[in-house]
Amino acid sequence: MAFFSYRSKIDLGVAAGTIAVGLFFLWQASEISIGMADDVVGPSAVPYFLAIAIIGLGLIIGAFAFFGAAGGSEASAEPAASTSVAGDAAKAETDAFGFRDSDLGRVFGVIAIGLVYIALFYAFGYVIATGLTLAMMMVVFGNRNLLVILGTAVVGALAYQYIFMGLMGLHDPPGLLFNLDAALKSLGLST
Repeated sequence: MAFFSYRSKIDLGVAAGTIAVGLFFLWQASEISIGMADDVVGPSAVPYFLAIAIIGLGLIIGAFAFFGAAGGSEASAEPAASTSVAGDAAKAETDAFGFRDSDLGRVFGVIAIGLVYIALFYAFGYVIATGLTLAMMMVVFGNRNLLVILGTAVVGALAYQYIFMGLMGLHDPPGLLFNLDAALKSLGLST
């Protein structure tokens, strides 16, 4: 691994992570009940397609990183870097690639919010979890205006609810701690 450039190492890590996510989705897709055995295209067709596409993209990223197409090989960049100003600029650009100058607190904040979203989804259902997650994301990315945060959370959650549950007709499972649909029905706001 010593002969890989910094960028290639980052790209190989991204490829490994992408393939791992794709394998997880593939496993989750295999858990979907197919129902009738005669159905050629069932409820698991799209999740299988997406999982395989994610794995394929991870393999492509890995191949480009491994064979040097993503950032050029370290061996071919070194002579140019030592003999020209353009080579120095290319080396500086390569050194700046990846996570070296990243705000890792923000990166880990986004990952943590993703995990919190899963817990909120099971506890409170889709709409409330989406609204709270959008608000948390706004804060992680530096927004401190309370009206903007609340407005984005409410409008975003309602838009996602309309798109996925209204237009696409997907099932919105009730939360374990709170069922928004039942609460709206008891208030006469839903049918």
